[in-house]
Amino acid sequence: MANLKSSKKDIRRTQKRTFRNNTTESKVRTFLKKAKSLLIDNGANVEQVQLAIIEFESVGMKAAGKGIISKKSVSRRVSLLIQAAKKRFAVM
Repeated sequence: MANLKSSKKDIRRTQKRTFRNNTTESKVRTFLKKAKSLLIDNGANVEQVQLAIIEFESVGMKAAGKGIISKKSVSRRVSLLIQAAKKRFAVM
């Protein structure tokens, strides 16, 4: 356990940041799973899939701007989702 006041503050700060980062990362994963499941779902239409991809990109880029995940990682995943959607719907 830390003895210095600054060390105790560092521990509190780290806990807050870790919680915030984990929450944001979880949110990104949730939106990615939502977009992927809509691509697999036979009842989904083009508009639903496009909206899910846009939502994922928005959440992902916000997380990338905060330094939680890499911008290139988000871009790559968005690109793969768009490719899969084009292959499935052949209209996008």
